[in-house]
Amino acid sequence: AVFTFRGSALAAGLLEEKLICETRIHKEKTSRPVFHTIVRADLVDPAVSFSTPELRFSYAWASGEAHDQQQRQALTLTNACVLPLVFQLRCAMPFSVDQWEHSLDPGQSATVAVEFEPHYRGDRTSHLVDTKLTTVYHQHPHRDAVRLAADVNFPNLDLDATTVNFGCVLNDTTLTHRLRVVNSSKVAAAFKWAFLDDRHGQLPPNQVFDILPIRSRLEPGEAEEVDFVFYGHANRKFKATCLCEVEGGPEYAVHAIGEASTVGFRLDK
Repeated sequence: AVFTFRGSALAAGLLEEKLICETRIHKEKTSRPVFHTIVRADLVDPAVSFSTPELRFSYAWASGEAHDQQQRQALTLTNACVLPLVFQLRCAMPFSVDQWEHSLDPGQSATVAVEFEPHYRGDRTSHLVDTKLTTVYHQHPHRDAVRLAADVNFPNLDLDATTVNFGCVLNDTTLTHRLRVVNSSKVAAAFKWAFLDDRHGQLPPNQVFDILPIRSRLEPGEAEEVDFVFYGHANRKFKATCLCEVEGGPEYAVHAIGEASTVGFRLDK
């Protein structure tokens, strides 16, 4: 007869166990040992070593850049185990690799291209990415990983308000409110203001509200005051949506509200 033994352990290391073969003849109530054998095993965890403990990517938007801004870096994987390894690589967007499945003999290496797509979110907001590229071994829970980090920079602004409420002014007068705009990104931000034409029977927004300056450019960390002007057409209420359109960045909406009226009073006898 041929017997097949399988073993498993929760930790790597040298293990030893005594196996006893027993027999029982006919109606014997107790078993008798026939022979014993010592089983020894040297259990090791799978291990892949990486050519670097982390890969860092950096992206900064630039005017006139090519559409394809995907970045690539090479990463070498080496089987640091005494046994052959079969494994897969796993990572999440915005990262990917050009080859996911691998089979390496002891000491053998393979090089993959790790790719980074800075436009993956589509919202053109600056942010940091910090994740891992992980090895998933065949029939083994152990994992090895290399850090993947990226610094993504688009032209972004901070506005100190999203609504400019002028309240009520006297008929045919003007009122100015100021909005502070800060370039909160690491790249220069060029932007302009425009009105959404959502008048619904009102006057065109640019006949009621004005924005000065209408165009501007701020270096990283620079700030400026933007004047919102309201022209109080007699006995009318107005509202409009102003869009700050950043070249290479997102749009920021500011809602302007105002009305005009006369001063009324009554004398009691």
